[in-house]
Amino acid sequence: ENTVSVCGLQSEGDSLRVATGSAGIASNNVISNHSVRIWEVNPISGEARLLSKVSNDHDGPVRDLALTSVGMLASCSNDGTVKLRSVDNGECLSTLAFLVQEPPMLLSVASVGDVTVASAEDGHVILWVGEESTTIQ
Repeated sequence: ENTVSVCGLQSEGDSLRVATGSAGIASNNVISNHSVRIWEVNPISGEARLLSKVSNDHDGPVRDLALTSVGMLASCSNDGTVKLRSVDNGECLSTLAFLVQEPPMLLSVASVGDVTVASAEDGHVILWVGEESTTIQ
């Protein structure tokens, strides 16, 4: 797989929970199988168990993951969207879109309070308060 991002999730008991995001597999100039996975990791043995996998719900590679202040997992992608996900199974609960004809590739995502922030390849920063977006250059 191409690049992978990782984000720690709230854990219970002795095991750790992490989420990973994959940019997918490149073959013949096509990238496929980009995914978000939720894992349970035993910190003593190092063994990891896949709890859930969501594939190809972004229309491009997953570039970054972040835990939001309201306990959701945010993923950003080359498709110009941020998906807010369940930390239990990775399923998409809401999609934040940058409403322009050709959205820029999003490279990183963070959350502060009720604001979701993403940086774009073209140098812009996009802020969403709820589902309303604002661009900062």
